[in-house]
Amino acid sequence: MVIPSRRFDPDLIATLRKYIEENPVTFQDMMAAVLLAALELRDGNRTHVSQELKMPMRTLRNKLLMIEGLGYEVTPPKWGVPKKTK
Repeated sequence: MVIPSRRFDPDLIATLRKYIEENPVTFQDMMAAVLLAALELRDGNRTHVSQELKMPMRTLRNKLLMIEGLGYEVTPPKWGVPKKTK
């Protein structure tokens, strides 16, 4: 498999390749790592993450729900969370 080097740092690719060879992971685990890291970098701002990843907000939401189903802890959005009724 050849990954275009014009977009990615070759050292990063080599590090990832070595890690994956030593620790096999599933596609869902890799996607979870990327999305959770992006959320952390953007302080949980899902709008910024969806724009940065060029992903519709609904797709991001659905992927985060799938990641939660895998057992990962996804922090809820800071804004737009409905208040609990008594």
